[in-house]
Order: sequence, then structure tokens, then C-alpha cells
Amino acid sequence: MTTLDVGAMDSGTQACTDFYQYANGGWLTSNPIPSDRPRWGTFDELFQRNQNDLRGILERLAADRSAPEGSEERKLGDFYASCMDEAAIEANNLTPIEPELARIDAIKNAAGLRAEIGRLQAQGVGVVFAFGSEEDRKDSSRVIAAAVQGGLGLPDRDYYLKKDAKSAELRKKYNLRPGTEISVVDYGGVLALVPALANPIREAAGMLKGRTSLTRALLAEHRRERARGR
Repeated sequence: MTTLDVGAMDSGTQACTDFYQYANGGWLTSNPIPSDRPRWGTFDELFQRNQNDLRGILERLAADRSAPEGSEERKLGDFYASCMDEAAIEANNLTPIEPELARIDAIKNAAGLRAEIGRLQAQGVGVVFAFGSEEDRKDSSRVIAAAVQGGLGLPDRDYYLKKDAKSAELRKKYNLRPGTEISVVDYGGVLALVPALANPIREAAGMLKGRTSLTRALLAEHRRERARGR
């Protein structure tokens, strides 16, 4: 095992003048940042090498049909092959998940919504909220259960709340479902994106209330994080 790679150093630089260049200049010269990356370092190199190895394993398993049906090797190979079959994916479109979408479309009341949230959560789908374990932020010696807000379709709360022209245009282009026209509705000062309906305020009021609650909770969480100095 190499403990010190002197080839990664830049002996032409004085250590007292620029120690970073002195210690890493050789490696930096030999390893320029790839054009498709914002950064590049030894850990990035290690990660990419690991990804390449994993891809090689999966491609080999997908091509080798000799593994017994139901074996871990066969399941991995079949799963990877199905994910990489873009022609089949495009041809099937939404057909494989139509039953799931139909169940969601059939929700008529709060009881049905709770039941569907519970069913999806049991399958590992973090709808409305994510639940798992994490280190206790007040006591690092403990691992505790944690429920984290989720459910916004856009990446961040500001996508819903900012009123500049660019944000407004982005919301107009945003689609919840392919082919669905979207209305931007102001509900209690919070913008929500809902399918275009005859009367979106009335017909989508329940969904908007939920979205409003989620957004307010997210804002509160940001304030709590700021108070902790995170």
C-alpha cells in the first residue's frame, strides 16, 4: 500500500509559499477536471471507479442467462436489463403504473387519502412525508425515528412562492401528469399547482389545504434549522 505518493506533489513549488500546490500540484496536473463534472478529486475518482465496477457486474449478470430463476444473480440481471430497455419503456409509457394512478384518481375523501398514504408508505414510497432513522441532533449517541416533510412536486418552496417572471413562467410549464394542463392557484397566499378544472378553487380545495400545510411546515423547518445554526 502506498502511504505517500510523491508523484502527486509539486516539488517546484515552495511549501511555505503555497502548501496546497506543493502537496497536490502533481496530481492536479495529471487529473484535470472532466468536462462533464463541476469538481474532481481522489474521492470522486474512487466513486467513479466503483460505479464502473458495479456497471460491469450488472451488465455481465444481465447478459448471462444461466443463473437459476429466482437467484440473486438472476434478479439483479433482470432488474438492470429492464431498466436499460429504453425501447420497451417508451413503448409501455405509463401502462405499468396505470393501476397505481387509478387508485390515486379514485380518492374521494380524507379517509381514502389516509388509506392510500398508508398503503404507499408500507411499500416504501415516501408520499407526503418520509420516515426513517437518523442521529438525534440533540444527542449524537442516540439514533431515533424521524419523520421528514415531503411531497412538493418542485424542488424547493421558492418555486411556489417567488413572484418573478421566470418563476411564473416555470410554473406555467410544470406538469403533474403528461398531457395535463395546470392551473396556478393562490390559496391563502400560497401558490399551488393543480390540474385545470372547471372551478379549481372549489374542486381542489382539499388538495390545496394539504399543500398549504406542507409548505408552512417546510417554512417552519427552515426557521428551526436556522435557529440551530445549521
